[in-house]
Amino acid sequence: MDSLSKLFGSKSDLPLAVVQYKRETFGVGTEENLHWAIVAVASNKSGIVVGALWQAVNRVNPDGPRVVWELDHRTQVELNASARCLGGVIIGSIKGKDVEKLNTLIQSNHMPQIKSQGWNCRTWVMEVIQYTLMLKGWANKPIATEASLLPSLKVAARTTRDASIKEGKMQPLLIDFIA
Repeated sequence: MDSLSKLFGSKSDLPLAVVQYKRETFGVGTEENLHWAIVAVASNKSGIVVGALWQAVNRVNPDGPRVVWELDHRTQVELNASARCLGGVIIGSIKGKDVEKLNTLIQSNHMPQIKSQGWNCRTWVMEVIQYTLMLKGWANKPIATEASLLPSLKVAARTTRDASIKEGKMQPLLIDFIA
């Protein structure tokens, strides 16, 4: 049994979320510049959020093009472990048995590739939402553009920051999409 199957098993209606992370010069109030990732949430108990994560990350390549984009998949992450996580937005749900299928679809169809000027991790997340999650019925929210996610992400960032200050530890919160 692979680790995704162990983590998700036969659970049903698990949240799928777009999660955001601070960058060196960007944080709460500049959500349009944050790093985005997709997370299938396996558990969210006592404020500890655990799930599988997929993201497009860029690396400086000294031997070729200056920036190279790669797919980063982590089978099990605890969002609370990162001081950079500013929560996220629940965009749909998936059955535990389908998480491996999602992983295969992302690995097969969504290797990060610069397709236009300004392409970035947020563009990649939107591609996965529009061309896989929505088509499979896993994203059940009408998310058409990055801009449609920003109001919800702004609320999630502020709420996460405030909860983290109050609790004295990271408390990434996942909120429902605000249409």
